Amino acid sequence: MTDTIIVQIRPRRAMAIGVCTGLVAAIWLMICFWLFVFHANGLTWAGFLSTLVGAVFAGLACLNIGIAFKKPAALRMDAHGISGFYADPATWHEIEKIDTITDAKGRRFLGFGLLDAVAFRDHQTPWRRFVCWANGRHSGLHIIISEALLRDATAEGLAAQAKRLHQQAATR
Repeated sequence: MTDTIIVQIRPRRAMAIGVCTGLVAAIWLMICFWLFVFHANGLTWAGFLSTLVGAVFAGLACLNIGIAFKKPAALRMDAHGISGFYADPATWHEIEKIDTITDAKGRRFLGFGLLDAVAFRDHQTPWRRFVCWANGRHSGLHIIISEALLRDATAEGLAAQAKRLHQQAATR
């Protein structure tokens, strides 16, 4: 019998982030619109960049609100490996080490170190490649998941469960 561990995201946190970034986008875009209508004689580079910044905040708001409504599994661990919204799929044979880290502000993270990070990055999107590279460069762990994003789970507890599943996969 295989154990499957599914940890959900915190939808309230995603919704709060979405609403906050949506408010920032709305205020920013209203200010840009006011400047265009009353103080600008046309579209300038500063106006274009300001509008672009507002659009990025609006996109982040939509993304986070969508995450809150969809409620994807943040992390899924089973006999085959890991996957989830915050973790690209990796088998236990690709994972070399499992550990928890704490940043300077005391936030806890669950991390997975890969045997061959370059080969793993080949099937990722450019953004996920950058995140994997940045995480691995800093901590030696290439897939890092913040404990703050996980509902009803701790980084230490998940690391212990992941190590158990990793050990079971190694003995097969």
